[in-house]
Amino acid sequence: MPADVRAPIPEEQQREVFKWMLEEKRKMKPKDAMEKKQIDEEKDILKQFLRSDFDKLVSSEVHYLLNWKATG
Repeated sequence: MPADVRAPIPEEQQREVFKWMLEEKRKMKPKDAMEKKQIDEEKDILKQFLRSDFDKLVSSEVHYLLNWKATG
């Protein structure tokens, strides 16, 4: 049986989700330098996305961001 095909999420709605994710990343308190570096890298990716043309976003960055875990 084929998988259900969903309509694409509108760009503006995706941008709102990424803005929310960035705000949540800013609230996080890293436990050590390694975790701080990871959070900073994730925030940088979110900022790049929010500043760039939507069509230029690399799919690997989208996959990475959609699999982030909130800690604390």
